[in-house]
Amino acid sequence: GAVFMNFRFGWPWIDCWYASVITLSTVGYGDYSFDPAGKPDDTLALWFASAWMLIGTVCFGSALVGIASIPLELREKQLAQ
Repeated sequence: GAVFMNFRFGWPWIDCWYASVITLSTVGYGDYSFDPAGKPDDTLALWFASAWMLIGTVCFGSALVGIASIPLELREKQLAQ
């Protein structure tokens, strides 16, 4: 997502990274948009955003579940011993 935003809109890398994280974490403060120049005919950006947000949010959530399960698995191993 950050790479697309950098090449398509010319945003600085730090802004692209920030926009990616707040979008995929579903925080979405609204300070960045896939329509920055007010061009509603930019269908490539809109299609990319739609697919990227759907797939990325699922992957982000899955990663959080995986990270959160680590302490639980360690606790289960301790209880089994």
